[in-house]
Amino acid sequence: MPAAVIKPEVLSQTLTSVALPGCCLSSRLLTTGGSLLSYTGSFSGEELTASVIANAWATYSQSDTKRGPRLNFLYVDCQEGRTIVTQVLPGLLLSLMSDKTLPLHELQAKLLVLKEHLSVTLEQAFPAGQAGTLLSSSCVTSD
Repeated sequence: MPAAVIKPEVLSQTLTSVALPGCCLSSRLLTTGGSLLSYTGSFSGEELTASVIANAWATYSQSDTKRGPRLNFLYVDCQEGRTIVTQVLPGLLLSLMSDKTLPLHELQAKLLVLKEHLSVTLEQAFPAGQAGTLLSSSCVTSD
């Protein structure tokens, strides 16, 4: 059982704090299984995007374990903009999407700040290594 409760509005406000107008189009917190937990922004098709991000992360992280160091970031260049993904906790991914005018290093810096802030909060709420499992099995519902 989680040690603390994560309030959806607080999570959304935290994601919004990084998605500044003109910089980030959207931010997402999702499970490695592709379930979208929270997102902010005006980009449509968030559920599909979350699924694609999780699938790409799983594919690259599996191939990465065969070669050496683990995957830290995944960069995706899309028609709509750039997306960067990282793992917050085992089972949880965080992604930011920006237009193509924001330099990649700035997008990565925003992602790292948000990851650090979220990981402190999420580590208090979930036992070590069980965030994705708990969220996928009991906390996330889909329409």
